[in-house]
Amino acid sequence: MKWGDKDIKRFRVKWLDTPLDDLLEQFPGRSLKSMEGMARRLRLRRVRKSPNNFSGSNSTLKKRYGVRRMTLEKEKLKDLLDEITRRGFISTKREQLVDHTYQLPKRLKPYKIGLIADTHFGSVKQQPTLTNKAYEIFKKEKVIMVLHAGDITDGNGEVYKGQRHEMFLHGADNHIKYIVDNYPKADFPTKFITGNHDESFYNLAGMDIGKQISDQRKDLEYLGLYGAYLTIGNLKIYLMHGSGGGAYAQSYRCQKICEKFPSGEKKPNILVMGHFHSSNILPSYRNIYAIQMPAMQGQTPFARKKGLATELGVVILEITPDIKGLGTIKTNYIPFFDEIEGDY
Repeated sequence: MKWGDKDIKRFRVKWLDTPLDDLLEQFPGRSLKSMEGMARRLRLRRVRKSPNNFSGSNSTLKKRYGVRRMTLEKEKLKDLLDEITRRGFISTKREQLVDHTYQLPKRLKPYKIGLIADTHFGSVKQQPTLTNKAYEIFKKEKVIMVLHAGDITDGNGEVYKGQRHEMFLHGADNHIKYIVDNYPKADFPTKFITGNHDESFYNLAGMDIGKQISDQRKDLEYLGLYGAYLTIGNLKIYLMHGSGGGAYAQSYRCQKICEKFPSGEKKPNILVMGHFHSSNILPSYRNIYAIQMPAMQGQTPFARKKGLATELGVVILEITPDIKGLGTIKTNYIPFFDEIEGDY
């Protein structure tokens, strides 16, 4: 069908921003191919709209783009968002769980707490055999609980350049399943925070992987991201995952963090810190008993290239309470000198 002068004049105006299905209705008998050919001859430009902004009917959308418009009632949309949130994804903007305080029952008799950090399950340098051995020691020593100072997973593979080549697990679902199936099971709870590697899933897709793991393993109790307070009577423990690299002096990071606590209720009696993969104990720095935790991951190629040593081990705290909450602390440092290669 030949284009008339009136049609061409009208076409010049309509082509720029009129939805394609409306153009087809306003120019009956013209195909989309014919209109595109005329636009090229007239040197007209058009910004194509995505199907999300496309105002056509469902039949037109289905025919041209293979999609259809879906409308949800408010009630159904709320249910959908609630379900997405329940599964650990962030469906609405909300604050992350950081530095929440958990009140535990007061204890009058001496008790023991196991400490572990940086298991990095999913890494080719993970140490599940040594982790299981640590839990056997915890059980033998009759700890009341284990505190995990973050990086229970190795993350999404993009924490540093080349990381994905140092991993055997990829994707959040695979990490969750592996940890649910393989992290040591015990009669006592493991209370854990997430660290920067775990947070990579949140940054990429809004998934709180700590919550996902905890939902499927009731003995793994998720306390939040990067930090959490636990109070046992008047005793206050701060469990945290640090950030940044190490320092020339091994105690430097621990000292600086102790200095940052304001005096008052935010300052803990005991600080347990993961992330640095090296150990250090400051028995009374600003009246804080500070423990920088070793890791349960062998030295990765990335760490070796950076000249970062890795120490393997766990810690057991034996606490004798008094009226104020903390009488004495005994620290049992349990090193593992030889990493196991290919333990995955």
